[in-house]
Amino acid sequence: MDTKLSHLEQYKMLREEVMQNIREMYHMERAATIGVGALYTWLLLHRPDVPSRAIWFIGPLIILVCGNRCLFLLAHTRFIAGYLRRIEETAFGGDTNLPGWELYLSRHNSQRGYRSYLMVSVTATIVVWAFAFCASMVTSYLLSR
Repeated sequence: MDTKLSHLEQYKMLREEVMQNIREMYHMERAATIGVGALYTWLLLHRPDVPSRAIWFIGPLIILVCGNRCLFLLAHTRFIAGYLRRIEETAFGGDTNLPGWELYLSRHNSQRGYRSYLMVSVTATIVVWAFAFCASMVTSYLLSR
């Protein structure tokens, strides 16, 4: 039995991993939003029963964990994309009409600043999660008083 993976099999496997990472990032965003919202709702409804102010700060902790997971998934996805480009270069060679998705992105956007596009997407992700964390910290502080 041949256990060696072909380039096509590797490509399919890694593309599916990229798609799974994207689905998981959306899941993390949704889970953080629903989880923090449910936590604050419960705490507001049971305010007299809350034994410690520290419990109010579980929301920022949830956001911190989910945000870090999303950033890890984003970095991992970018790492996989680099390897996918290498497979595409081997598989498609000099085909300029259909170079493969990752090569298409990097070549098509090279005139428009592909690296700056990636930096903007990473920066935007960090800014959104940092804003959510700060907003949750302020909310936790104000509501715990």
